[in-house]
Amino acid sequence: MSAPPGDPVALLERAHEHLRAAARIEAATDDLRSLTASGSSLAVGEALEQTALTVRLLEEAHERYRGTALALREYALALRDLQDRADQAPQHVLEDLDAAARRAISAIDTTVTQSDHGGWHQRDLLGSALGVAGGLLLRGASTRRRSAHAEPPVLAEARRLRADSLDGRPYDERDDRHRELLARLLRTGSGISEPTRTALEAVTETLRRYPDAQLISFWLDGDEPRVAIGFGDLEHADSVTYVVHGINTDSAQTTSHSTAAYNLYADASRRSSRDEAFIAWLNYDSGDIWSEPAIALADRGAETLLADVGELRRRNPTATVSGVFHSYGSTTFGQSIIVDPTAFDEAYLIGSPGVSHAAARALETAIAGGRLEVHATQARSDSIATLGHSTSWEHPERPLDLPGVSVFSSEGADATTHRVVNARGILSAYDPGSGGVDAHDLDRPEGGGADFFGYLTRDSVAYRYVLDSLTEGG
Repeated sequence: MSAPPGDPVALLERAHEHLRAAARIEAATDDLRSLTASGSSLAVGEALEQTALTVRLLEEAHERYRGTALALREYALALRDLQDRADQAPQHVLEDLDAAARRAISAIDTTVTQSDHGGWHQRDLLGSALGVAGGLLLRGASTRRRSAHAEPPVLAEARRLRADSLDGRPYDERDDRHRELLARLLRTGSGISEPTRTALEAVTETLRRYPDAQLISFWLDGDEPRVAIGFGDLEHADSVTYVVHGINTDSAQTTSHSTAAYNLYADASRRSSRDEAFIAWLNYDSGDIWSEPAIALADRGAETLLADVGELRRRNPTATVSGVFHSYGSTTFGQSIIVDPTAFDEAYLIGSPGVSHAAARALETAIAGGRLEVHATQARSDSIATLGHSTSWEHPERPLDLPGVSVFSSEGADATTHRVVNARGILSAYDPGSGGVDAHDLDRPEGGGADFFGYLTRDSVAYRYVLDSLTEGG
């Protein structure tokens, strides 16, 4: 069975490119719109009229780019699902699928040819989709096999650790036990996959970099290590803040994720009179762009998160508990509030791909009742978050749109005054080094320049807001 090559990942990246283009068009439109609104001189009337026309054209272009990007994304995700199903399909099913796919390709090609108005780029985009569809045919006959071998006892112990009751054990005792198990796992010569070993080494490197940190949670979820690393005196701190990751983040990124949490901890401790503690929480499977449309992983993550927060509150019942939730972590937070609206006192949702309808209603109720304070931001350049706000996904509601949410800026400060207007008004002035968020990343990615800012890159606008707000009154 043969077919043209294709790659749904590449198609999804095209969708992201067009969302980024849409964001740039929207920014230009806003600038021009403000110009037309402020102009009053008759001498510039004709120029303003032409500018208004340009605004309308840009608005139409923005909708075309955004609509095409969302359609391509839906197509790529559906295609990936079909590819995964095809991996397990019998030969006769694959042959039927082959014939159906070829008929679909022919029909789509005809439709695109007929609708290619004015040489617009839509045909090129959908033409790429046809190539991606061929990837389904090429992958159809593949199978996955896992080699069978005797499992080292230490692996079985690590997988049981989450189920073991650790309630009542001080965090320092947990830290000792987890570090000892981590060292034994790394000494195991066989039975551990390379990805697992890489993740274990990342956890070890993090503990080496921050020797006062505590490995308060450590277990194997299948072959994937799940960890939570604490900074500060969790059992006696006045304030404890969880930093929760989003998609495409696992224990292999423990060091970078923990650095963001540690920076907040170090800066908050210097400026606050309260005893501060932070937790880099990598204790759930956040999935990837293919699983992001669903809520299932958020439900499972919320269950684990609530168990950990409940244990913290039992050990430190007077602490204020906050959370900084990035990307799909905010979706997970939303699911946790459905179950327990009192779990957190304060939450910061950054680059959120949305929350479910049920979570949105639970958040509105908790905020209105004064039980929860919620802050949210999304950078204009963050196309990944925008992907999640589709009505066909299971978490389409933007936290920024919910009543009672304090919306704050992620954009760069004014070049002259270094001032940023935000909802709360507690932040007004920034040093010249502060920067607007450049993408969806939590922190500066590997290879990112000094002028690249993720949401929690030190001295980014969003980082400054979170830090100032967490320590306000402290």
